[in-house]
Amino acid sequence: MKAAVLMMATAVCVTAQTQPRGWQPQVAGVRQDDSSVVVSTPYYTFEHDLRKGGTLTRIALTHGRAKNLLAGPIETTARLAGKRAPDAAAQLGRVGGSVYSDINDGSPRVSRAREGSSQVVTVDAALAGPDGRSSGIRVRTTYRYRWGYVRVRKELLFFRSRRCRQSGGDVGAVPPEPFRLRIPAGSRGRDGQ
Repeated sequence: MKAAVLMMATAVCVTAQTQPRGWQPQVAGVRQDDSSVVVSTPYYTFEHDLRKGGTLTRIALTHGRAKNLLAGPIETTARLAGKRAPDAAAQLGRVGGSVYSDINDGSPRVSRAREGSSQVVTVDAALAGPDGRSSGIRVRTTYRYRWGYVRVRKELLFFRSRRCRQSGGDVGAVPPEPFRLRIPAGSRGRDGQ
C-alpha cells in the first residue's frame, strides 16, 4: 500500500516538473489560414493579415481589456519621385509623387520556421498603389518572436532604379522600427552604382 502511494506521489511530482511555469520562457504557437497568420502564447497574440500584405494588424494581451493595442496596421510606405511640384505647392509643404504601401499587396509570400526558442515569420510583399499597381519595390519583413518581445527587420528590395522622396513605417502607437535598404546584385541605377 505504501509503495503504491509513493509511486503515485512520484508520478505527480514528475508531471508537475515537466510543465513550464508561467514565468519561464515558452515557444509561441503559430496558426495560419488563408487570411491570417496568428502567433500566440498564453499571454499575448499577434495577428498578420494576409489580405493586407501580411502586415501586423493586431496585438492583444490575453488578460487585457483592449481588443487591439495598435491604432492601425504596421505598414511600410514609399513615396516615389514624380514630376516636380510647382514652387507654390512646395512652399505649402505638398510633396509630389505616388505613395506605395505593402498593405495594398493582396497576396504576399509568407514563410514560417522555428529556430531554437524563436518562431520566425517572414513576409515578402510588393509596395503597391491603391489600385494594385506595383512600384518595383518589395519589402521583406522578418518577425522573430521570442519570449517577451518581437524583433522586426525590414529590407526594401529595389528591382529597378527608383528615386524615392520619402519612405517610412506608419505604426500608430508603436515607435517606428528601423529598416535596412538593400539593392540586389545585378540591379544598378542610371549612374551605375
